[in-house]
Amino acid sequence: MTYSRKYTNGDITVYWQPDLCVHAAICISELPRVFNTRRRPWVDLSQGDTGSIIEVVNSCPTNALTFRWCDEARNEKETSHKLFKGEESTNEAEKGHGPICACGKSKNKPFCDGSHLKD
Repeated sequence: MTYSRKYTNGDITVYWQPDLCVHAAICISELPRVFNTRRRPWVDLSQGDTGSIIEVVNSCPTNALTFRWCDEARNEKETSHKLFKGEESTNEAEKGHGPICACGKSKNKPFCDGSHLKD
């Protein structure tokens, strides 16, 4: 079971699941005002517009970043985005696909299961 941290701006809530993150750094390179690892918390949604944030979240290759609209009715209508599913696992490695393990520690080879973070 993955745990997540959440950040909101009133329009959306972004969820970060660190055990899914393989540090591709797309978020940091595409929207450094919002995603900045030199600050705590490292995500500050007030530093960008909602559309840009959604675009970057949707570009996350591992679904470590997902989001939900604060307006629940909008979540029902939208199906083309990486919406956070709550307790349901979004771990691509558990589903048999996802990022390839680069460290050799995964118990689900050739896929990354986040074992590199457990050292």
